Amino acid sequence: MEAKIEKLVWDDSLTLSDRKVDQQHHELFDLINSIIEKGTLNPRSGKFVTLLNQLTDYGLHHFETEEELMVKMNYPNYEKHKQSHKKYTYTIAMFNFNFHEETGTDPTEVISFIRSWWYNHIMGLDAEFGRFISSSKKK
Repeated sequence: MEAKIEKLVWDDSLTLSDRKVDQQHHELFDLINSIIEKGTLNPRSGKFVTLLNQLTDYGLHHFETEEELMVKMNYPNYEKHKQSHKKYTYTIAMFNFNFHEETGTDPTEVISFIRSWWYNHIMGLDAEFGRFISSSKKK
């Protein structure tokens, strides 16, 4: 499979004003971009399973960090944000589950989903949380 997916590009508009969360976002971009760079993934390979596991594990770690910060800061949109994290985790779990099915999991679909989800999530819900962090620091 030839992955013709553009790499994620970081710019300052994606910064949330929390060093730990921003660092994790950078690491997620690096992980996703390294997968995109590889270009070819066999949907039945151990490498593909490893990729799905890495994305699940790092996503869960990152979500825990963000959600702890939201609770600490009494973020009013915490539940909405947490639900978005749950939907991502469920989708990745289904990709993992489908790996074992006859038709397998299409790596292009996985990479496209991951790239799109993370970019849109950071630009949307995370940016909203970043504005909340910034306004809270000004008070």
